[in-house]
Amino acid sequence: MSGVFDPDQFMQEEVSGANDTTYPTLPAGEYMGVIADVKVRQTEGKDGKSFYPADITWDLINVDPKVLADLGRDKATVRQSVFLDLSDSGGLDLGKGKNVQLGRLREALDLNTPGFSLRKLVGAGPAKLAVTLAPDRNGTPRNNVQSVGKAG
Repeated sequence: MSGVFDPDQFMQEEVSGANDTTYPTLPAGEYMGVIADVKVRQTEGKDGKSFYPADITWDLINVDPKVLADLGRDKATVRQSVFLDLSDSGGLDLGKGKNVQLGRLREALDLNTPGFSLRKLVGAGPAKLAVTLAPDRNGTPRNNVQSVGKAG
């Protein structure tokens, strides 16, 4: 994009075609990845109870160049959501059976030690990711990180 962005002009601009309605997906399989970003959000269930997913964005590092060309991308990313159990004080719950999915992720990245913070996930890896295809709410296939394991 060159020049100054004018939101009013942008709102008036007519397009000459239709937008895609599906995301390009990677073939299901094993990939190596490094964590590019982690964001925690709060969401509410139908019962009004709050949930706290950590959305983890993985940069994949061993994607076949032909697959990237088919995707129309320079790099491939996948997102993993890990639901967090919080203690009464608002921190990560370290109790029995709590945050098991996060514990498995930390173990795969050699970060399941005292002194951990979610920020330490950014840049962590590589790790071995099992990526699958699963339907989204609309039934459209989307990539899903099924599991994370040690790289070596």
